[in-house]
Amino acid sequence: MAIKKSSAVNYVAEEDLFLARDQKTIVRLGDKRALFLLARKGHEIPGWAVKNLGITDKTEPEPLDGVATPIAPAEIQTRSTRPEKPERTR
Repeated sequence: MAIKKSSAVNYVAEEDLFLARDQKTIVRLGDKRALFLLARKGHEIPGWAVKNLGITDKTEPEPLDGVATPIAPAEIQTRSTRPEKPERTR
């Protein structure tokens, strides 16, 4: 199960969850359709998502796309919040 209920209205992600391009399909980390972060593991799923996506404690992410291969977290390229400034040379 990828989602657990933490209180009457709050849900917590049990794994990293993303939204696909249509912003209605919930997918797991490693799915090539994943574009928008919905919730990190252990964090609450936003209230708007619970309401708009109809999330319940039985909601499961879509299975990996048939052509997608899981991407190991180490292979995902991230950038720092601020790129490093190039050193000036005279």
